[in-house]
Amino acid sequence: MNKSKKLLSVFLAVVMVLSTFTVGFYAIAADEGETADSAVTDVETKISAFYDVRSDLFSKDEEKQKAAQTAYDAATSAVKSLSEDQKLDLNRAYYAFLLYYVTQSVARELNGGSASMAQYTDATLNHLADIEAVAGDLPEKYVEVYDIFKEFYSNTYNDAAISGSTNWKDNDEAIAAYETWAKAVAALDADQFDFANYLYPSTGGFYFYNIGTSARSNVLPNIVTYEYNIIQDNET
Repeated sequence: MNKSKKLLSVFLAVVMVLSTFTVGFYAIAADEGETADSAVTDVETKISAFYDVRSDLFSKDEEKQKAAQTAYDAATSAVKSLSEDQKLDLNRAYYAFLLYYVTQSVARELNGGSASMAQYTDATLNHLADIEAVAGDLPEKYVEVYDIFKEFYSNTYNDAAISGSTNWKDNDEAIAAYETWAKAVAALDADQFDFANYLYPSTGGFYFYNIGTSARSNVLPNIVTYEYNIIQDNET
């Protein structure tokens, strides 16, 4: 029971932080039209143009692949030219979408032209410099999020990485790591928390992920799932 109460307090702390973000997100949305940076909107336009031909980036049709590559290169070059502050102003769903394709591209280059989720994870965790060589450095605020996720997801606890099938029964090492991660997530600011939604957990780590240009909500559902599974595993 004490363990359940402790976990509930962690969960409530995250929810309380999220409730403060909601007002902030509305305020940001209201201001965006008035403060839009032309360089940022230009990048978003280029990312949108690449989105339209994204499925051809790895096509065997040379003409289609070349057109997609041109749009991809234009988008990545434009992002790379932005300042750190401008990258923070960039629509995060668009940014994450482009990072997802950069991750795929880097993973394919590292693995002879094809890649799996495991190789996307490897590229994200072990070849971030290669990703940044294409899309520019991540803003420092986003690097902080990356580091928090890497610490939690890339380690093993009782010889197993965190996953949807983690056995939390008396797994104090994994539970302690989860609590540390959840508290760190709760301490993120609104921009960082939003970016965290595009770090997709996978076996042994995570990778940048957004298949489209719409916003994702991934962190809170994961926290709910972990809380539920930990309590269930330890109450039975």
